[in-house]
Amino acid sequence: MLLRWLKEPFDEQHLPIPVQAYVDDIAVCTRDPRQIVDMGMKVETFCNWAKLDIKAQKSALLYERRSGNNWYKRGQADQTIINLQGNPVEKYQRDKSYEYLGYSINMTGDWTHQVSELFQKFKNLLQKLDIAPLAICFKLEAINTLCIPTVEGFFSILPIPFKTLTAMEDLIIKYARSWLGQHTNSNRKYVFVPKSSGGLGIRKPSSIYFAKKVASYVQMLNSDDDVVRKTAEKSLKLHMQKRKVKETNDEGKNFAGYEADENGIIIKNIQTCLSKSAWVELNEICSKLAIELVKSNNENFAYAIKAGETVMVCHKVIYHFIIKKLTETELSNWKNLESQGRLADLEKADYACSMEHLKNGDLSVDLIKFITKARLQIAESNSLLHVMFPQVSKSCPLCRNPYDTISHVANGCMQFRYNYISRHNRIMNILEKEIKKYNRCDIYREKIISGALITNDDDEIEFANIFQDIQARKPDLFLIDHENMKCFILEVTCPFDAFIEESYNTKFQKYTPLCNLLTLCGFDCKILVFVIGSLGHIHHRFRSGLKKLGFPKRVAKAVAKYASVSSMIGTNIIWRLRYRLTKIN
Repeated sequence: MLLRWLKEPFDEQHLPIPVQAYVDDIAVCTRDPRQIVDMGMKVETFCNWAKLDIKAQKSALLYERRSGNNWYKRGQADQTIINLQGNPVEKYQRDKSYEYLGYSINMTGDWTHQVSELFQKFKNLLQKLDIAPLAICFKLEAINTLCIPTVEGFFSILPIPFKTLTAMEDLIIKYARSWLGQHTNSNRKYVFVPKSSGGLGIRKPSSIYFAKKVASYVQMLNSDDDVVRKTAEKSLKLHMQKRKVKETNDEGKNFAGYEADENGIIIKNIQTCLSKSAWVELNEICSKLAIELVKSNNENFAYAIKAGETVMVCHKVIYHFIIKKLTETELSNWKNLESQGRLADLEKADYACSMEHLKNGDLSVDLIKFITKARLQIAESNSLLHVMFPQVSKSCPLCRNPYDTISHVANGCMQFRYNYISRHNRIMNILEKEIKKYNRCDIYREKIISGALITNDDDEIEFANIFQDIQARKPDLFLIDHENMKCFILEVTCPFDAFIEESYNTKFQKYTPLCNLLTLCGFDCKILVFVIGSLGHIHHRFRSGLKKLGFPKRVAKAVAKYASVSSMIGTNIIWRLRYRLTKIN
């Protein structure tokens, strides 16, 4: 229509049509039924001039009158008839909904049926995903890419009850637990925590709903379209006046310039119960999130969201702020759990390389289930079983340690000492193989550092008996470059994941005297400690250590992931062996 308008201007005798146009859909709104007839005639005239056909069978007239919650039984709209291009437009009853741009509109403002259909659609998608022949990691990702987007588009325009959002989250948790083999005693919080903090990384419907609702309303109030902005302001004012909420200039608690109590809830001065209001819902959401909708001092933006000392006017910034705020709350609640939150968001872990069990579709289902349960501390150890079944002993049935915990099985049971060594050596083999590709230094594995080792072939430098007083001089790998006088002390360790930083510091301090002595001998010596948790957490300095050895950034990340998976597999082997030995005993 706009292209035709530019080429051949519309007759000036026709007044502009008060419409809001979306591609080829037109909606006209008025409070007077007589104006509806006039607007229909103008739309028809324009469409005839533009050579456009109107589909009357897909058009509808919605008009009703009411006072408070009472509807007028008869009104002028009953006699209102609109014909477009010779075809009558159907007048809908107040309870009948019209589908406009995927959104059901009716005069009563009842969205129960549409909310129910939306929830059922979400539920059906999860059921189909449950029986789909996909790897667990792909199923979890499909919730974000397939299920959530199906309902997300309606969040900004459709009032969805909180119990419906909770029901969606219950479904997500139900299927996630089923796929990961977890019981109902596993906590809900980690499901909606990002993978960058150790969670499953599923987006939480209620968080998205709150963020979209607040952002979309602020966007309307600050719209650069005068019609949209003024309509939103008039709507806000009307809803506040109906509830007799007083305006205020107080900088304290208020909602868009109207009085609010200390919790941010608007102060109504009426006793009657009015119909549902989107602005009242927005006020309740702001109160729940501990934020305020306030008038802005910015010339270009009339309203802003205030959170403490932070003031935001851009709807995109507001959306991401609320998502981040709610995500941090979920993470904090998870970390506060004494047992299941022990490995939550480890400060020194590199989660970009530590979450392969939720990204790699080639890993076995048993491995994925074990790692997720072990990281939550809900794998079936005797200490956990004792909590639910007191008759079960807490002690380890193999080595009689007083506490049979996951950390004990993964790192401390003497029955599996050779398995711990095998897990450690597999990671050493990975590193040694890759180092040979990118570093020209001579490599010595588990060899005692002596004067003869650091002396070059021409006997130009001799260091006799200078290492005798050094206790720790047998690193896992020792790299030396006589030509450039460089050397690297490499140490690999696989502690329990909660102690990766302590283990790093211990190993670093252990070889500091050796490093200082090599430096005195003229070498540029560096200590590189590679820490991989027994459940696959990679220390945040793992990749930087590989880069110092000449590894490209991409290869360093790939090797770190490989080492993480190797550690997971090694611990899973130990756990299965423990189960077999316990069953035999």
